[in-house]
Amino acid sequence: MSSSLTTLSGRCLCGSLSWKLPDVHVGQVLVCHCSECRRVSGSTSIPFAALPRQPLLAQLQDAPGLANTALSEVATRYFCRNCSSMMYMDYNAPNTVWVPIGTLDDFDPQLMIQVPRDSQIFGENKMAATDALCQLPLQENFGTYKSDVCGGIPFDQLPSWQDEAAAAAKQKEKEES
Repeated sequence: MSSSLTTLSGRCLCGSLSWKLPDVHVGQVLVCHCSECRRVSGSTSIPFAALPRQPLLAQLQDAPGLANTALSEVATRYFCRNCSSMMYMDYNAPNTVWVPIGTLDDFDPQLMIQVPRDSQIFGENKMAATDALCQLPLQENFGTYKSDVCGGIPFDQLPSWQDEAAAAAKQKEKEES
């Protein structure tokens, strides 16, 4: 299975590291459940896209905000020194680095059809809660988030995030007048 060429760009959360690759071939898409990826991301897994090494490193390798850590002998993770976003993982393969899909500005779902995406790796380390978490309903913005749910007040009696935001805006307006 081969993929067509596409333009991809990505950046860290704070924007101090960014890259753009025109006419790039995405080699593979994998989801990693290894314990290192889970711990470094704070998530149950990390989806990665395999991208050409040289064009990406030409844009990021000497960036002053780029730092790295080798949590194992297998790979080195490169991340933003300012916001800690993981930018790519390097297995020292001559042609490939692995970029977390969450750092991409856009990822066309058609690429998932066109590239090899044959597995979620380290399945033996997959957290039991992963599938249940994926079943939670999608909400817009903060959805049902409430900021202080561990204080003993029944959930349905807590203010919503919208109520808290409105109260904060009202307080700020009061302080400024």
